This record gives sequence, structure tokens and C-alpha cells, in this order.
Amino acid sequence: MKHPWRIVVVNGYGCHLVPELREYLDGVVQLVNEREPAYLIPCGGATQRDTAPGATEAALMAIYIRERLTHVPDDFILEDDSYTTLENVQNAVRHIRALPGINNHWSEVEVDVFCEAQRSLKTLLLYWLLLPELRRDERGKD
Repeated sequence: MKHPWRIVVVNGYGCHLVPELREYLDGVVQLVNEREPAYLIPCGGATQRDTAPGATEAALMAIYIRERLTHVPDDFILEDDSYTTLENVQNAVRHIRALPGINNHWSEVEVDVFCEAQRSLKTLLLYWLLLPELRRDERGKD
């Protein structure tokens, strides 16, 4: 069942649909179909202008993902201005904060972030710092 405040953010992983990127995006498709988010935010700009002129990571990912989904989120929010992990997170956070009505629902918001393994700790820490509304006190819970 679709969750109205579930968000999936996908950090970019290049502008060429190589086997590694396909595998990465197939994981995103599986996650989105299982979690049924209301929002999907692919992140990544034109990071490979010389070899992929006019292409952005966000647009490439959005096309690939959308064609394979059984559950289509209500909104795809393309974040195509970022070039680094930090910019991916900063810009995704800006889009999340701009969602209509979100300020009344922080306790219900769930954000899944899909990124490559070597950047996962950095990405998690950046979200922890830049989106403190998602921090939940888990002490005393079973």
C-alpha cells in the first residue's frame, strides 16, 4: 500500500547505461515496487558532458526506472543540478522540505536513499545533519 510520506532518493551513478548502472537501477526499481513511495527523487547533473552531452544522471535514471515500475510514484522530482554527493543530498533535502504539507507530517516521513556502497556512510551522515526532522528517538522501544 502506498505511503503518502514515503520518499525514495536515488543518487546519481553516471550518465552512461553501463551494466553496473543497470544493476544499480534494477535495485532501485525493486525497492520502489516494494516500498511504494509517493515521491521519487533521482539526483545527478550533467557529470559527463564530454562523453554524454546533454544527458543528466537524474534524467537517465528516471527514464530507466519509470519504464520498469509496477508501482509508479505520484511524483518524480528530477534533481539535475548536482555533481557531488554533498550536492545530491543538499538539493534532495531542499526538494523534500518543499513538499506541500510536509511540515505537518515529519513524524510520518520515511526516506529511503539509494546510493553506491562506497558513499553510503557519507550519505547517511549528510542526511542526518541536513534533515534533522527525520531523527527519531528510539530509546526505550522494543
